[in-house]
Amino acid sequence: MTNTINTMKYIIEAPSAISFRNCVIGDGDTPAQAWADAYGPKPWSPYAKKCAKNAWVREVSEDELNEIRYSSH
Repeated sequence: MTNTINTMKYIIEAPSAISFRNCVIGDGDTPAQAWADAYGPKPWSPYAKKCAKNAWVREVSEDELNEIRYSSH
């Protein structure tokens, strides 16, 4: 039996405009890195701030992140 360490990642999700699912729009090792990946480094433009109000951060395992990224649903 092997003991593997599954690291946690943070993802930024937002509602999809074309389906009833959520879209992953950024990811990172910390919440700040995930927000920067999604909307760029701060200071954000007024449009980015408006868009970020509809998004949220969620902690997931690296395996779950890969499943979300590469799933075909």
